[in-house]
Amino acid sequence: DAVIFGVETHVCVQQTAFDLLSKGFQVHVLADGVSSQRAPDREVALQRLRQAGCFVTTAESALFELLRSKDAPQFKAVSGVVKAYGDKLRSLKTAGSGGY
Repeated sequence: DAVIFGVETHVCVQQTAFDLLSKGFQVHVLADGVSSQRAPDREVALQRLRQAGCFVTTAESALFELLRSKDAPQFKAVSGVVKAYGDKLRSLKTAGSGGY
């Protein structure tokens, strides 16, 4: 599996994802970890990535999916980080302008 994020969703992220898919990877794109200068470019790219077979998810979702279970030894630590920084990260997204 590969988890990717970055800038210019419709160019860099999309091409990286397509390359990884062609090499047999399962690709997880973090919707809250990608951006484009124009919001429509980001949205269309995320739709295209889904159509190509990528899993579009969020950073928090991906973290907990990687743990696989609440019984994982790292669960408590990861959960603590999410609780401590989750609200701060969400407020950064809403404070920005332009893309995502």
